Amino acid sequence: MQNTACSTWLPHLQLCVGYDKLGEWLKVCEHNEIARAYRRDHPSVLHNKTYLEGFLLPVQAWMHPI
Repeated sequence: MQNTACSTWLPHLQLCVGYDKLGEWLKVCEHNEIARAYRRDHPSVLHNKTYLEGFLLPVQAWMHPI
């Protein structure tokens, strides 16, 4: 029996941690979306999505005011 997590979504979730520490939030977003394609309801994936929305949406609003 093979643990598919180790070859599908989990490496992308781990990359999110590293890229976050480097301040590469667009890369965090990219890899979290790849993880979401496999595990849409995983608590860590959902946490990252909420974290990124709270961080990136204000930046987008500042960069592109209405």
